[in-house]
Amino acid sequence: MLRRLKGWRPSITTVLLVGFGGLVAAPVVGSNLLTLIALQKNTNELLNDFAITSLTSITLQIDRTFDYAKRQSSFVAEQIRDRTIDPENPEQIELLLRGALSGTPQVVGLGYFGPNGLAVRVGRIGEQDGIGTILDDWRDEPNIVDFIRGLEAGAFTNSRTAVYVPSLDEPAVSVETAVGAPGEPFQGVVASVVGTRSLSEFLGELSEQYEGTAFILQGRDQVIAHPNMAGAIPPLTLEKPLPLRKEVGDYVMAVLDDDNIFREELEDLFPDGEARGQFIQFDGPDGEIRKVVITQELSGFDPVPWTVGIYFDADTVSDQVNRLFGASILIIVAVVMVSGVGWLLGRGIARPIRRFAKTAEAVEVMDFSDVPPAKRSLLKEIDETALRFDAMVTTLKRLETYVPKPLVRRLMQMDDARLKPETRQVTILFTDIEGFTAFSEGADANVVADFLNGHFAQIDTAIAAHRGTVDKFIGDSVMAFWGALDDDPEQTRHAVAAALDIRKAIKASTPDLRLRIGIHTGRVVAGAIGSEGRVNYTIVGDAVNVAQRLEGLGREHAHESGVTIVVSAEVAAGAPEGVVPEPAGQAILKGRDAAIEIYTV
Repeated sequence: MLRRLKGWRPSITTVLLVGFGGLVAAPVVGSNLLTLIALQKNTNELLNDFAITSLTSITLQIDRTFDYAKRQSSFVAEQIRDRTIDPENPEQIELLLRGALSGTPQVVGLGYFGPNGLAVRVGRIGEQDGIGTILDDWRDEPNIVDFIRGLEAGAFTNSRTAVYVPSLDEPAVSVETAVGAPGEPFQGVVASVVGTRSLSEFLGELSEQYEGTAFILQGRDQVIAHPNMAGAIPPLTLEKPLPLRKEVGDYVMAVLDDDNIFREELEDLFPDGEARGQFIQFDGPDGEIRKVVITQELSGFDPVPWTVGIYFDADTVSDQVNRLFGASILIIVAVVMVSGVGWLLGRGIARPIRRFAKTAEAVEVMDFSDVPPAKRSLLKEIDETALRFDAMVTTLKRLETYVPKPLVRRLMQMDDARLKPETRQVTILFTDIEGFTAFSEGADANVVADFLNGHFAQIDTAIAAHRGTVDKFIGDSVMAFWGALDDDPEQTRHAVAAALDIRKAIKASTPDLRLRIGIHTGRVVAGAIGSEGRVNYTIVGDAVNVAQRLEGLGREHAHESGVTIVVSAEVAAGAPEGVVPEPAGQAILKGRDAAIEIYTV
């Protein structure tokens, strides 16, 4: 039994089955590991994208809302400035304000405050969006007097001022436009008022979409909009136009900026400083609360800056990171174990193969002076290969003593000898696109190149499918042949079948394209032809010229499909079964005296 085992060599199949079975899992394990590592690495990037997307959505909504308000106030101001509307006529101003307000649902109120105290204000009142009007003298309202006097003194800015509108029963943001320009006499102010309920409703929808809570602040403590403000709003006054963070019914908002809670800046989230990320942790009414808060300050909101933000549960992110980290550790251990086994087995197989490669290099140059005997192997196939390799080297050494070395080398390279030019029966196919020159002169170079690439791919596919060889691309033309590289007794049938496939492909992809195809068969010289430094395997002879001339005759025998196939009588006789070429008469080809019979397919 032991003697039998001593001569036994395991096969590579057995080794692969037993040892490399574990390596089959390596690509899967490795790819999963890379995926997990990438996911872990990208957690911050995904969170960054999430934050930027949500903050951008809020900012765009703000810009869109106040853009409508600004356009309305500017429109009214222009009408008054240009005297299209009499600034001293309250009725005309009221009609102007009502018309502008009715076309702008984002705006809840419009007002004009003239230089002589005239105040005309219109606003949406009631659940049915009815429009009410107030006509009075703004000089009787101290808060408006201070604001107007500031503008009159030169503060002609497009500010966005938070105000409380008792008649609308909600806080609002006023967008003012001065009637006139800096340096001109004061002509009054037009104010568009945007209610915060609509902004709060939008934040509610956004909060549901991103599974968080979105908000807009003025300064650090005043709330412009919050999902809870879409419904009930805390009591407000003219002196206190906005609720405080602790008044909107959100515990997180109440402690958001407190100094006595744990806070960690997430600097990796926004390395460019485009926004701010924080992790906060504190004790809530029902236990510990952990949140990630993303905020971004908006510019252009004078005198107090605005901040948009969103917060969401931090546990969602941390749990994903922990799971990814644990899975990564397990996969790393598995990869190390599998890699170790693979390395040991691979080394045992690669070593003798490398020795074979070194010996083969000596055989390639017929230098047997320093070729050591191949070493035996425990693996059956490699061991047998070593024995045969030694036998081959021994035979070549003996052959070298009887046959000159140059001849031996030539015999070892029989494929090159096959390339010597010889006369063969070959079938040649030419294609050409009608009108391509005019098309290419007027088209972009990239468009022309893309078109030709697709066109040549269709032709090459059809020719290769029928055992043909594309010889060259000549402009928009293609030259192909059958029977030069190997014997093909059905070469004409293959060529016609390829031409029909080309027609079918052209008709399906570019039905308006007009293509000519010529096919002929005959004796040519085939082989490596060229200069000493560069040769090309090609075919030359009269049959090649005839095929090209037949392609040109396609101008006179256009096919209804747009792809015209003209063949010689010899090709017609060898057409595929079921294909009946139609006689097209005789033609005298350029360079020939005698006419030949031609057919269309």
